[in-house]
Amino acid sequence: MFDMYYNMYPFDFYYRNIRYFVAAFVIHNDERDKFPPYTLFHLNFMKANDLTDTYDLYINSRGILEYNSNELRNYFGIEYDPNGFGFMRLFCTALCNQCPDCQEIQNAEMLKIEKYSLCNKLDLDPEHCYRLSIMRLPIPKHRDPNKYQLALRIFPNASRQYADAYDVTYCFTSDAEREVTESEAIARFTHNERKRINHK
Repeated sequence: MFDMYYNMYPFDFYYRNIRYFVAAFVIHNDERDKFPPYTLFHLNFMKANDLTDTYDLYINSRGILEYNSNELRNYFGIEYDPNGFGFMRLFCTALCNQCPDCQEIQNAEMLKIEKYSLCNKLDLDPEHCYRLSIMRLPIPKHRDPNKYQLALRIFPNASRQYADAYDVTYCFTSDAEREVTESEAIARFTHNERKRINHK
């Protein structure tokens, strides 16, 4: 469903003539204890006319985990379906059709939803998210896959240059005056790497 660089895939979904955006996140090892047991994917629904109006579902290969049927019906306006099964069948069809293997996100609207969702996940301001630095994490830590996906947009050259360096991470700032160019960030990282290697 996702390639090695994309931890979240955004798509839209229509139900009862209402448009929703869905951010489908893969649950990575460092955050498994924040979700119901055996969760593989976190689905964050957002109403297209108000991205702050959200609903979360957690799924694995067997189905939906620990959801409240009343909350589900109220959020989506489901009628005559006490358990929401009709909605689930419709949504699962949309999920299969709109999350193809290894597809590059190119649609401008989906790119905006991608950035918005990743920033929210990382507690960053999506309207004010700028380049700050590249750094190496202390061993045995590994980069956050959501942060790396965001870096693919904000540090496009550096993130691909260090794609296989899982202990390299990317830092962001909400202060536009502190933003650096990508070439500056790479030059500083390279300088720090030389110092690190020379002090071994």
